[in-house]
Parts: sequence; C-alpha cells; structure tokens
Amino acid sequence: MYLFVMSTREAWVDAMHAGQDSVAPNKEPITNYNQYMALYFIFYIIIGSYLMLNLFVGIVFESFKKEKSNLG
Repeated sequence: MYLFVMSTREAWVDAMHAGQDSVAPNKEPITNYNQYMALYFIFYIIIGSYLMLNLFVGIVFESFKKEKSNLG
C-alpha cells in the first residue's frame, strides 16, 4: 500500500529515510545504516512516474482516437 502512496510522490522522502535507518526486525534503527536503500526509492520513483505518465498518455490517446472515430 505504501508503494502506491510513494508512486504519487507524497511523503516518499520520509519513507526513504526510514528505509535507510532500518537494520533488522526487532532491532533499533541506526541512522543511515543502509544508504543503498535510497537508490531503491529513487529508482522506484523514477520508474513509477514513467509508468504513470505512459498510462496517462495511453488513456488520452485512446479517448482521442475514440472521439475522432465518432465524429467521422
């Protein structure tokens, strides 16, 4: 669920910082313990935005094509 929220680019920075601080289950977080986790979040944002943009353009294109065929 949170990945969907991140794909809207709302509060993804907070999740990235929490992911970087994560160590293991039932362990206390350590500040910047896993810095490579930031790459995961950045790539997810980039790819998620790209897919959402393609979805939006596809829907607009299909609607335009449908209206054009209705008008003749």
